[in-house]
Amino acid sequence: MQRAAKIVQETPGVKHTVNIVGFSGATFTSAPNAGAMFIVLDPFEDRARDPKQSVGALQGTLMQKLSSIEDAFLIVVQPPPVNGIGNAGGFRMMVEDRGGAGPQALQQAVGAMMAKAAQTAGVTQVFSLFETSTPQLYLDIDRTKAQLLGVNVSDVFSALQVYLGSAYVNDFNLFG
Repeated sequence: MQRAAKIVQETPGVKHTVNIVGFSGATFTSAPNAGAMFIVLDPFEDRARDPKQSVGALQGTLMQKLSSIEDAFLIVVQPPPVNGIGNAGGFRMMVEDRGGAGPQALQQAVGAMMAKAAQTAGVTQVFSLFETSTPQLYLDIDRTKAQLLGVNVSDVFSALQVYLGSAYVNDFNLFG
């Protein structure tokens, strides 16, 4: 987020940014591997003289500049023309691994589906929240040793929870 904010803030036409680490703007959920950035542009009167500082041109410029950050998935979405009436939407597709080919094969299928959808007229900014490159850890906790050292096993898990991503469980809420 710091690298992205620096790139955005150095772009002519951008006044400042508001960064929220741990919040997914796509799903509106908390996630330790997500973030959202809200970009405030210079006043329209100041940007109107330069076509490179129109909202559409800035969107393209920022997408190009942010693509240099290879270890993150970043998209730039224009604000709606009328407050409260969004300009993002469309459709959702589900890809299932019915053959049991595994996560890497599923990631390739998702990539192929996104590439094909992006070639469709009128469809832009196709993305997926499915990602197999998110690091995963397996910890083999020696519960007997912890107890012999006078450390409650629940304290071990609480410490891990705090330092490895808070209390994130999944992207589903109670009511779907």
